[in-house]
Amino acid sequence: MVIASVLLFTVVGVPLLNVLLSPLLDVIAAKAYVETSGKPIPNLGAADFLRSLLSEASKAVIVYTVIVLGFFLPMLLPGGLFVSAAIAPLGLLVSIWFFGWDNADRTLALLGWPLRRRIAFGLRHFLACIALGVWAFVPFAGTLLSFTMAAAGAMVVARAGRGPGSPASPASATAQ
Repeated sequence: MVIASVLLFTVVGVPLLNVLLSPLLDVIAAKAYVETSGKPIPNLGAADFLRSLLSEASKAVIVYTVIVLGFFLPMLLPGGLFVSAAIAPLGLLVSIWFFGWDNADRTLALLGWPLRRRIAFGLRHFLACIALGVWAFVPFAGTLLSFTMAAAGAMVVARAGRGPGSPASPASATAQ
């Protein structure tokens, strides 16, 4: 029961915390990006913070929907327990990637990247997103480290933009 409670808090608490603390996490991510890359982020206004809140709320809804569809719905089907057990490792990997991508996505959204390009960044930097996302599944670490993870995501974006032709570099930004 304790393990189930901790996992439920991890899966439900981290997205909810991201929504509630979104403006503060945006400021942390912006400062970390500027410090790491040396490149400015456009000034953040009230509209940017509102957009960030809506974006994080949308991601939380996606997380909750995936949980319901991926884990609980198959159990209602014949042989559903087998189906759930078979897709659980894939679901866990996708969830870890998603939480990691969410940390980097905050900075990409602040830079004004469209969603398609932000997702492509996450796929190109799959292992970095996994490394960022695994902390969301360490009990309470995702909650306690949310400020640090916002900065870590910004640093991943900044470091990815250092090479020529990299997804965050100005040359490739105009090409995409």
